[in-house]
Amino acid sequence: MKKNIFLLFFTMLLFNEVFGQTANDMYDSAVAKMKRGDINGAIVLYTKVVVQSPYYYDAWLDRGRCYDTLNKTDLALADYKMAIQKKPDYYQAFYYRGNFYVNQNDDKSAMADYTSAITIKPKFIPPYLRRAEIYVREGKYKLAIADYTSCITLKPDSARYYYLRGYADMKYQKSDLAISDFSKTIQLNKNYANAYYYRGLLNDSLLKTTEAIKDFTAAIDLKIADEKIYSSRAKAYLTSEKYKEAAADYTVLITTYKSKEAKDFLNRGICYDNLGNYDLAIKDLTKAITLNSKDETPYIYRALANEKLKKTTGAIADYNKAITINPNNGLAYEKRGSLYFDQKKYTLALDDLNNAIKFKPTAEAYYLRGAIKDMNKDTAGACADLKTAAQMGLKEAIEQSAKICN
Repeated sequence: MKKNIFLLFFTMLLFNEVFGQTANDMYDSAVAKMKRGDINGAIVLYTKVVVQSPYYYDAWLDRGRCYDTLNKTDLALADYKMAIQKKPDYYQAFYYRGNFYVNQNDDKSAMADYTSAITIKPKFIPPYLRRAEIYVREGKYKLAIADYTSCITLKPDSARYYYLRGYADMKYQKSDLAISDFSKTIQLNKNYANAYYYRGLLNDSLLKTTEAIKDFTAAIDLKIADEKIYSSRAKAYLTSEKYKEAAADYTVLITTYKSKEAKDFLNRGICYDNLGNYDLAIKDLTKAITLNSKDETPYIYRALANEKLKKTTGAIADYNKAITINPNNGLAYEKRGSLYFDQKKYTLALDDLNNAIKFKPTAEAYYLRGAIKDMNKDTAGACADLKTAAQMGLKEAIEQSAKICN
């Protein structure tokens, strides 16, 4: 009798050992198939594992991931739930189910699962990252920054985590903190091109144009340059009055990236004007007008280029158009008034200078109006305008007011 009991116990022990090995072997084979991309083959083996060993929670999770890959959402969710049921503290299952919910546009459920994973395993980084992504998407930048900070605390040598926190800092309008994080990103990985780009944008916004240009150039030199980086650097060059460099970048935008943006032709036209290439300037400004005829700016700059080419009629026509588009443009009135003054059309000039001073008072407008008043024997009015122009620093006004005013 004792011998029979011993044989029965040994047989059960042997069965359990073989059974366990079989489940493990099948699971390992399923994982290998999954890694090779044989998803359907992996599902077959994972199914055999859970049939033989219903508490094999890893198999439930991985079969759910396979179903998820195949977009079999009901089956995937059922397996994720089963994995958690078999192991309630299974933080990886909460994480993957959170990812599933994100793909189903159910951020609320995803957040709950990511938070569960973090609560169970506070040193597990992936759910912090995914939860932070949702916070950024929802505009909850302060919470995102806290999650990225947790990631950095757990892995302080990760350039990516500093970059992500820097981006959240930037969206949260914490420019100094963002620049610091992007700088740390670059320190850890000098080839992190987007960190240069965003740091460049921040430097540009803080009027640190030289630093911005260096950052944009670094991003471009890393061979991942795109339209937005060239556009940002071109703008920075233009702001710095580096017209040759700006024109070169706008040419890249127009020729390489086939830009049809009116502003790119406008800004290259401005560059050409400042470089003395007036014909090229007029050509680009005309193109800008073709692309956006409702903007008065290219008309004004084309008028200025026409003035420099002594094409007064064309210049006045462009100022006319600019004023039609925007009747409150003081610069257009001033420039047209100056041309009328040169043509001795003083009544027209006076009307324009009155409007110029009304909308955008400048020393030049006061000076010219004062000159017209002086010619009209309005000494008091002339002196008032000349003194105002002199106070604004115009040398000619200082000299003229000394001559005719007490």
